[in-house]
Amino acid sequence: MVWNEKLAMYLKTKGISQKEAGKRLDTSTSMMSRYLTGKDKVNSDFIIKLLKVFPDIDLRSIFSDEPPNLKENDFYDPPREINVINELEIIEKKITLIKEYLAQKSHKEK
Repeated sequence: MVWNEKLAMYLKTKGISQKEAGKRLDTSTSMMSRYLTGKDKVNSDFIIKLLKVFPDIDLRSIFSDEPPNLKENDFYDPPREINVINELEIIEKKITLIKEYLAQKSHKEK
């Protein structure tokens, strides 16, 4: 089972349609379709939105190469004593730093 099938299964277990997921994630229905069918790959911005909108999603289960015998509950992280928003802000800062580094590296190589 690949990531897009796992993500579709997660949304289905939550009772969320593709259209509703697109609205919640500020993504068009057609783009959600492309993600969920595997025609397009998600980017870091989409993953951050995914975590913000669905804080109980376990991205390790979604994006890992685990065998296809997953149960519905395997997509959920157990409750933790953390502040998810603070973690997301840290992740966003790291992604920004990585993008800046890659841009500088690309510029130096030219």
